[in-house]
Amino acid sequence: MNNSKPHIDLKIAGFSLVEMLVVLAIMSILFSMIMPAYKQQVAKVRISDAQSLLLQIQSQLERYRFDHHEYPKSLAQLRVYQQKEVESEGGYYKASLSEGAAACDYKSCYVLKAEPQNEQVTDSELELHSSGEKVGPW
Repeated sequence: MNNSKPHIDLKIAGFSLVEMLVVLAIMSILFSMIMPAYKQQVAKVRISDAQSLLLQIQSQLERYRFDHHEYPKSLAQLRVYQQKEVESEGGYYKASLSEGAAACDYKSCYVLKAEPQNEQVTDSELELHSSGEKVGPW
């Protein structure tokens, strides 16, 4: 009987430093190409959040006008909101109601404004007028 231990040839397989650096370089190039597209999509989602809010408020304003034959002076008069400014679902914009053009009083005209909040203050404001005019990145 041979009591000697069998010789096991263990080769430790791994990555060399050069291989790791090549992989990191490729990943960073891909990341730098993908990041601007991602940021653009995030901005679109935030603007969509504001657009949705303005259209919901417009619907409530039209219901109020149908019932009272005039538009409210502020959003606080609407039963749904009960405050002067309404935050969008994502919290990226705040909407407020102001009077329409100088030749038009609040009873027959309005302007809904959505202003960007927090980190997206560089984004554009959106406006929705009672005439249907839309200002900003619609």
